[in-house]
Amino acid sequence: MEAVSLASGIAGLLSLSISIIGISYKYISSANKASKSEGEYIVELANLKLLFSRLQEVSHSSELGVSSKLLSSLPISECMRDLEQLHSKLKKRSSSRLFMIKFNKLSWPFVEEETLQLVKMLHRYREIFQTSLTTEGFHDASGSYPSQVGYAVRNGSKLAKFGKFRRETKGRLPTVSSDKRAVVSG
Repeated sequence: MEAVSLASGIAGLLSLSISIIGISYKYISSANKASKSEGEYIVELANLKLLFSRLQEVSHSSELGVSSKLLSSLPISECMRDLEQLHSKLKKRSSSRLFMIKFNKLSWPFVEEETLQLVKMLHRYREIFQTSLTTEGFHDASGSYPSQVGYAVRNGSKLAKFGKFRRETKGRLPTVSSDKRAVVSG
C-alpha cells in the first residue's frame, strides 16, 4: 500500500472509530444499566481510536523513520470492513423510530455473546496495531484510556465511574497528546 493510501486508510479508520464511539455512547448513556462487557467494549474501542490517532500521526511524520513496509502490512482493509459492519448495525438499530418511540430510549443492540465477540475483535485489532507500533520503537503508542473507566469495568459498578469521567470531561473523548498520554481535548 503506498504512503498516501496508507495515510488515507488510517484516517478512515480513525474517523469510523470516532463515529462508532459516538453512537455507542448514546446507547450506553441512555441505558438503565450497562454490563461489564459493554464497558469493556467502550474501553477497547477508545483504545483502538487512540492507536489510530497515533498511527495517523506516525504516517504523516517523515522524521520518525517508520517503516512504511511494516505499516503497509497492517490489516487496514479488514479492520475497515469489520468496523463498517459494526457501524452499520449500530446505525440501523439506532435509527429505528418505532423502537425508540416504543421504549423511549435506546437499549444496547447486542446480546451478551455478540458484545463479547465485538470486544474480542476490537482487542485483536488493538493488539495487531499496537504490536506494529511497538516494533517500530513506539512503546507507549496507544497511551491508555483513563483509569476511571478500567476501574468501573473491573468492579462492575454499572459504569458509575465512567459516567463521572464523562461528566467531568463534558463527554469529550480522550486524544493522544504529543507526550503520548491520553488527554481530554477541548
